[in-house]
Amino acid sequence: AAYERSQDRFRLAGGYIHRFDHFALSTTVEAASDGSIGIGVGLSFSLGLKAGGGWRMSADKIAASGQAEAIVFRDENGDGVRQHEEPIEAEVDLIAGMAPMARTDARGMAMIDGLTPFVPVLVGIDESSLPDPFVQPAAIGMVVTPRPGVPTRVELPLVAAGEVEGTLLRSGGGPLS
Repeated sequence: AAYERSQDRFRLAGGYIHRFDHFALSTTVEAASDGSIGIGVGLSFSLGLKAGGGWRMSADKIAASGQAEAIVFRDENGDGVRQHEEPIEAEVDLIAGMAPMARTDARGMAMIDGLTPFVPVLVGIDESSLPDPFVQPAAIGMVVTPRPGVPTRVELPLVAAGEVEGTLLRSGGGPLS
């Protein structure tokens, strides 16, 4: 509400903002004592990189916060670095500090938004979301220091939870099939 002395009129305005996943939509309605009315519609969004390449739209201010681009894979040779032939893991939940949880896509990748810039954060795997009970994260996670508008790449390997290799022997010393 406002009074404009120079035009001797009262104004009353109201607005509504709704945030969707990819954009925010705002509307404003205004009326004045001289009979004038106004209506406004606004659309706001941020453009940023998608996990694995390409572009995405977001209602969040991507350039003002930090991001982590994570890939989850099965580390078959145990070196902690993904080779081309090592399989990825889809539908795995990732956690990073107080940021909203992210889930890997069909390519094993996820973009974690909303990280506080220049503050180290642990990016890790939510073990309860792993589809195979016989795999586990190779480490608790990876500490990264995000920069605003620049995704930090994180590789999170999964390893076998336990394997037994050996030969069973009979009491006489012969192998047991």
